[in-house]
Amino acid sequence: MSIGAKVFNSDGSLQFDSAAHLSRVLGIVAVPAGSTGSVTIPADATGSIWWVLLPTDGSWYMPSTSLSGRTLSWGTSTLYTPADVTLIYGVY
Repeated sequence: MSIGAKVFNSDGSLQFDSAAHLSRVLGIVAVPAGSTGSVTIPADATGSIWWVLLPTDGSWYMPSTSLSGRTLSWGTSTLYTPADVTLIYGVY
């Protein structure tokens, strides 16, 4: 029996099961301004890969990010030097 919230339609069919759709945070990385780098998503972390960048100094300029296979990379291919950011990534 799964743990979580379930929502059912009036006919009794399952509409939503939170245990089947919760995100899993895999890591948090402090990315200094102007740096490049990458992380590899573990093969046992199944699901769709997601990530978000949160600026730590209020700047509008974010590093560029890309996903190639299971490697999430960041860099400075923008017109301006990106800010210090926190990168949070996971699967859902």
